[in-house]
Amino acid sequence: MEKKISKINLKKQRIRTAIFSGICISRQELIRQTGFSGRTVDNYTNELKRHGLILEETAEGQRGRPGIIYRSNSERIIFVSVSLFTGKLCFAVIDINSYLLYSNVLIIPEPAPSTDVIRLSLEEIQNIRNRFPDMAVAAIGCNLNTYRQDSRRSLQFRELVKILRRLYGIHVELMEDSELVFRRLYKSLLLKGNAGLFVPGHLHAYVITNGELRNDLDGYFRNFRHRQIDRAASEICGICGRRGCIESLLTYDSIIRRYLKLTGKNDHGKYGDDFTYNNILIQSQAGAPDACRIIKENGIYIARAVAVMKKELHLDHILLCNSTHLLYRSLLAEYEKLTGDTTPLLNFSYLTVSDTVYTAAELMRLKILNL
Repeated sequence: MEKKISKINLKKQRIRTAIFSGICISRQELIRQTGFSGRTVDNYTNELKRHGLILEETAEGQRGRPGIIYRSNSERIIFVSVSLFTGKLCFAVIDINSYLLYSNVLIIPEPAPSTDVIRLSLEEIQNIRNRFPDMAVAAIGCNLNTYRQDSRRSLQFRELVKILRRLYGIHVELMEDSELVFRRLYKSLLLKGNAGLFVPGHLHAYVITNGELRNDLDGYFRNFRHRQIDRAASEICGICGRRGCIESLLTYDSIIRRYLKLTGKNDHGKYGDDFTYNNILIQSQAGAPDACRIIKENGIYIARAVAVMKKELHLDHILLCNSTHLLYRSLLAEYEKLTGDTTPLLNFSYLTVSDTVYTAAELMRLKILNL
């Protein structure tokens, strides 16, 4: 199962690479290097000029005819990220060399209209443009953290992406935090082939093939959530009716219900919305027996889920994020038993909110520059 990069994107990448790899290049040389027609080169260079990424100059050509020279304007472009977390809007600005030029955090007042997400974001982006009047915004990465996020704010943040595209006419991309960390790690580790990430709690799953995030697997992952991974489980899914499917065992709510049931505290409502999966993690790290049992079970269930992904999607690599030592050991033991694979899975712990805020801008830099 491989996803091919579109021919249009490949052409754009080749033209960007040819221009950014040197100080300047003539139109004729660009046509010669890329093998594209003059019309194709003109279409894509006009787009780069419109976004402020290159400059066009006229120079004396052969036999006295004027020629066109394209110059990289890369030292005068910036990349912006907008991240929505629970009650906060975070912004970051980096330059062509990945230096952090500016950052800011806005607290969204409670209670506040969900439309404040759009208003505050547009005001801050305009503030950024005013701070860097001689710099062109090349791309904006929008990072949505869905953990305990108000659904109306999530919808408004998605609408913000559409507004930014219409308003500025540049590349604006919506990402979820686990997705963008996955993409960054894939590039940082110089991975090749197929890599997969499974995020328990949210039940997000992603696959990257040869550097490109797969967007053709939505149907697969909708069914994947209802794969049975424990026939003996007492939990029955309210959607598919199966006993012990991924949905019924590994969402945040289902993990909390399993814990409360084990401890004899079946009424989740008594503990309020402040009782979260993190409470169970903290208690397990302190050695609380019931919490440790739940975390070990999670490791077993996650191993069964990723083993299915690896087999069916032909994955070369599996990445895990923020798995505790207890969960990781339990996961590895079950995974080895199921697959016979003794290669340690890649586990990256202690990724912070700040990492994702910066990474959203960094991914835009890498995308625009084709790095």
